Formats: sequence, C-alpha cells, structure tokens
Amino acid sequence: QAAIDFASANGGGRVILTPGNYLTGTIYLKTGVTLHLEAGATLLGSLNPWDYVKDAYAGWTAMVFAIKQDNIGITGDGTIDCRGFEVGLDVVDCSDVIVRNCYIDAADDAYCFKSHSVDGVSENILVENCVGRSSANGIKFGTFTRGVFKNFKFKNMTIFDTYRSAITIATVDGASVEDVEIDGLRSIHTGNPIFIRCGSRREGKVTPCLRNVVIKNVYAEVPLDKPDAGYNYEGPVEDLPRNVCASGIQGIPGIRVENVRLENVEIIYPGRTNVNYAYRGHSPEDLAAIPELEKSYPEFSNWKELPAWGFYIRHADGVEFKNVTLKVLEEDYRPAIVADDVNGLKLDGVKIIQKDAEGKEQIITNQCKEITITE
Repeated sequence: QAAIDFASANGGGRVILTPGNYLTGTIYLKTGVTLHLEAGATLLGSLNPWDYVKDAYAGWTAMVFAIKQDNIGITGDGTIDCRGFEVGLDVVDCSDVIVRNCYIDAADDAYCFKSHSVDGVSENILVENCVGRSSANGIKFGTFTRGVFKNFKFKNMTIFDTYRSAITIATVDGASVEDVEIDGLRSIHTGNPIFIRCGSRREGKVTPCLRNVVIKNVYAEVPLDKPDAGYNYEGPVEDLPRNVCASGIQGIPGIRVENVRLENVEIIYPGRTNVNYAYRGHSPEDLAAIPELEKSYPEFSNWKELPAWGFYIRHADGVEFKNVTLKVLEEDYRPAIVADDVNGLKLDGVKIIQKDAEGKEQIITNQCKEITITE
C-alpha cells in the first residue's frame, strides 16, 4: 500500500510484484497507478478477517478496492488468490474499463457490473478473451442497477460449470441499459444461457429501460444436473426438483425490453421434463397465470416452471432471431419458443431439433403483432 500511495502522490506509475507470494489484507488502488503482477507472482489474501476493511463508501469488504480513482490498472500474468469463496469482479459506476485475458473462479457473479447511484454512469466497457466459473452468474448486469449502462462489448468469452445464467442483463432499480454486444460466447454446463429482464422493485424511482442488445456467435449446453455440484461453494440446493428453465427475454407491463437480436446461436437443452413438477401450459389462460414477479430478485429460477423449453419472450418489442438453433436431447412436453405480448418478432433461419416430435407446434405466440417467420 505504501508503494501504491507513493507512486500516486508522485504522478503515477507501476507497482511491480516479482515472482513470489505477497500476503495482504485490503489494499486500495490510487489514481495513476497500475499494479503489475509478473508471472509467478501471487497476491495472496490473508486468512485473518481483521486484515480486511469494510469501506464506508462502498459498503462492502474487499481485498482490492478502487474508489473514485482514475487511470488505474491491474496487469500481468500473475495471480490474485483471495483464498475465499465470496469473490467476483464488481465494476460499479465506472467508465472506460478494459477487462482482458482474465480467469475468474468465484462463488458470486464472475464479471459483474452494477450501479449504486442514480447519477452513476457506466459506459465504454470492453471485456474480452476471458473465462468465468461461478456458483452464481457468469456475466451479470446488476443486481444494483440505478444509473446508466451504455456501450458494453464482450468478446470471446467462456463460461462453464456455472449455477445460474451465463448471461444476465437485468435492470430492476431504474437504470437504463442500452447498446450491449456479446460476440463470441461458449457456455458449457451452465444452468441457463441467456436471461434478459426488466423489473421494478423500487417505487418512486425513474422508469428503467433495456434496449439495443446484440448476442451473437454463441454455443451453449445446459445440463440436466446441478452445474456447480462438487465445488467448494455451491449455489442453493433445491428441496424439490424442477424442469430446466428456458432462456428468457422478459419485460413487465409498462417496461418493455426493446430491440434484442440473437444471431448465430446454438443452444442444447437436456429435456426429460416431468409434467408433475409444476405444469405450465401455453393457452392464453395459462400464459396469463404466469406471475410477473416485477419486484422479485432477477433470477430465471424464480419462475420455477416456464411454458417453453428454449426461449420464453414476454412484454418485448423488436426481437429478432437469425440463424438460431435450439435442440433438446430428450422428451420435453413444452414447445421450443413461447412469445407473449411481443411486437415485432422476426424468426429468420430458426432451427428447432427435437426427436420424435414431428408435427409438434414448437412456436407459440399470444397477443403478438408483426410476426415474421422465414426459413
């Protein structure tokens, strides 16, 4: 810390850790300073909880803080080993950020972007060539979402053995989220591939918006079993089983998801559903009975059972699927896609693969306008 403070006070520079183990509690990055870990250098978290600071401004405990600083960085081929399970990378109300060539194994969300302030701005964010493993989500916007998120790009990402979603893009506290592009994602053994969600859990705040999202060049496999089983820290173990949830693009009445495009996407689901768990039909009455949960925590599993095995789309405008393949390996009583209250749905080159399902209606729409389906 003394080296970081000295460098910052003298115009900035690099603090270099050469090969070896560096035992530490909380440290603070300061303006103009890059912490560089050479190959073989490990910043090692203390096992004494009293060595860590709960920052008064952030309201959290962390091993590495950067609070209201500019032009900072962590670089190199070394390792940060917190020796704990409650770790992830949280980027809160920050702009002009690059996260590159990182490997994060965490109990909490791996690559997480938040806004704690209604005046906060998070924009011009690039995350590329990164790998994540989590007992929560891989890539996540939220849960604190109060300010502005704009111009996010994710390239060449791998998410594996992750309990919740590979991608969660949510706004539930009044934030505007727009211009997000995910190009190149491999999601293996992940509980849910894509979850896009608007909510309204804070009364009296500004109305959130979620628009202009592009997700392309994705391959995802969803397991039947618990995807993070056997890790030191796992996501919750459910008392009762449920069928595997579809990916979701879900607004709420009055707050709609706008302009979402999926291109060159392949998702493989396990099937093997059991109608006795929590049956969801797809008649207008059945769809109307699905709860909005607009004030609930934004997790796909809160619905327990959805009426589709591939994608459930609700309260959205301008949703386009281009060259999307949805495959289910074994029997699933549900259709592949259910769209409810969607305006401007374009399905171009969508392939639905389910054995022994010839003649099954795989695309169900309800209260939708301007639907275009082409091979």
